[in-house]
Amino acid sequence: MSTRKKVNKKKLDGEGRTSDATRWLKSRQGPHCKYVDKYSKRYGIDACTARDELIFLGYYEEVYIEELEAEGKELEYIVNPLTGDLVPVEAGTEEYELFL
Repeated sequence: MSTRKKVNKKKLDGEGRTSDATRWLKSRQGPHCKYVDKYSKRYGIDACTARDELIFLGYYEEVYIEELEAEGKELEYIVNPLTGDLVPVEAGTEEYELFL
């Protein structure tokens, strides 16, 4: 049996927190909704820092969709003409506005 101490997630800083968060987000126990709320609660940080770190970790679309839903705005997907990827945007957004 290992006698390794369990690290308190709220005491993790910087690189330790992002590496733990990467593992957590990719696991089955990771959040599947309310990413910012669950991330900030798990690591004991404010919502702005949680949002910035989630975007840094590659969860921009999930965070953006949650923000639109929280504001009560309608969401739609349009095709980015440069990459061909579907991009979530606020309803009524024109194609040229993707590049502003």
